[in-house]
Amino acid sequence: MRRFERMLADHAQDELSIIDIANALNVPLRTLQNTVRRELGVTPSERLHEVRLGLAQARLLAADPAVASVSDIAAGCGFVHLGRFAGSYHAAYGKYPSATLRR
Repeated sequence: MRRFERMLADHAQDELSIIDIANALNVPLRTLQNTVRRELGVTPSERLHEVRLGLAQARLLAADPAVASVSDIAAGCGFVHLGRFAGSYHAAYGKYPSATLRR
């Protein structure tokens, strides 16, 4: 689990799949899925999404609203669909990413 969490922290913004993660950790996909579900109560994909949301929030809070854009930050955190990102962000933090950037 520590290696999994470390990999997510180090590579959340990268284009990676759960299969890529399992291969990099040298564990079978099913083992990764079962372990993450047992330890964290979510799937590996859900955990990756949570880590990416946290990274996006940190970057939005640190960004200068005069030069940064939500779409650039979202893309830099591994999100491809801006609308889905905004919806997930709102569900997680109770406000939209644009409101966090403007704070």
